[in-house]
Amino acid sequence: MRWTALAICVASTLFLAPGIQAQDLLGVYVGASAGQSRVDADAPQYTPYEFSEHHSAFKVMAGIRALSFLGAQIEYVDLGHPSTTQAGIEADASVKGAAAYGMVYLPMGLPFLDLYGEGGVARLQTTLNGALPGHACTPLGPCAPEPSPFHFSRTDTHVAGGVGVQYRLGPVGIRAEYERFDTSNANPTMLSLGLTWTLL
Repeated sequence: MRWTALAICVASTLFLAPGIQAQDLLGVYVGASAGQSRVDADAPQYTPYEFSEHHSAFKVMAGIRALSFLGAQIEYVDLGHPSTTQAGIEADASVKGAAAYGMVYLPMGLPFLDLYGEGGVARLQTTLNGALPGHACTPLGPCAPEPSPFHFSRTDTHVAGGVGVQYRLGPVGIRAEYERFDTSNANPTMLSLGLTWTLL
């Protein structure tokens, strides 16, 4: 019942304020988003068991929309810290860092709605921790009764990009966005929903 009432309130706000909706969100803005990521990581010690797990994620951003069709944005993104066990190997990973994008906004035939693309570079730190399972001692082979821990950390600077749709409501922008990041041997992603607030 509460969700129904909330949906009615949001719909009323979005569709009964055309004068506010038509405003362009030009200027400097800040914002934040949250959603779900796919955390990819790999290391020589972990091969051939590639780490790929989903986790909650977030980012904070600041940008400028200088023209109705052109802007720029910087952000800090944290794709989360999932863990898993594969073939007896326990592992956890994290991917986080900063990105800088050029933004291109495309009109969608409605004055309050934008489709946009973003492209640039991201510098991400990938960390992978885990433990290889031990095995019983045998007369003909080595003995490793205890798990063997490993740690791997690497920082990459590679291309990144994404697409999104934005609904404008006065100084507020409501965004749904998909981003993909390149690292040395993986492509983590993030699907998010967020808000921006235009300051100037």
